[in-house]
Amino acid sequence: MYSNLVHVTPPLWDLFSQPGMSLGTSWWYSADPGMHAEVTGSQASYARTRASIAEAIRRGIPVRAAIVEIADNQGIEEAAAELRRLGVTDIRIRRAQGVGRGARGDSGQQVSELCGNCGIDRAAVLPDGQLTPCVVAAGWTAATSATPARADPVRPGMASYDDARAPPC
Repeated sequence: MYSNLVHVTPPLWDLFSQPGMSLGTSWWYSADPGMHAEVTGSQASYARTRASIAEAIRRGIPVRAAIVEIADNQGIEEAAAELRRLGVTDIRIRRAQGVGRGARGDSGQQVSELCGNCGIDRAAVLPDGQLTPCVVAAGWTAATSATPARADPVRPGMASYDDARAPPC
């Protein structure tokens, strides 16, 4: 499950604690809360993300964290060291892609910046209910919560979307 881990509710912790679940996050921009806040636009996001990472580790939930390289002197090594101190062992450093927050100037959303695996064994449901091929491709909607869902016979209690009605990725 991918999350920025800023606001994790008790029901989400219950979900994340299910066998086979793991968490991925790439909202860790710097070990410096001030620089992190400059990127996210929130003074609280650093402390909340850090606390959620610590809680996931405490619960035994595997965490994969990506540090997105966005600026010189952002303290990537310090951020990786902080994640290791929290107990994260799967740490990746990746460059900012030219989509979402990573889009610079008037470049817009560049589909060529995506990895090519969007929609293959992954999808993202955004807070507004939009379904996208992956978290990085959040600008390209495949469906919304307004699309009628049906009960999934394989996973009782879950809903699935009718693939025939969803636009291709």
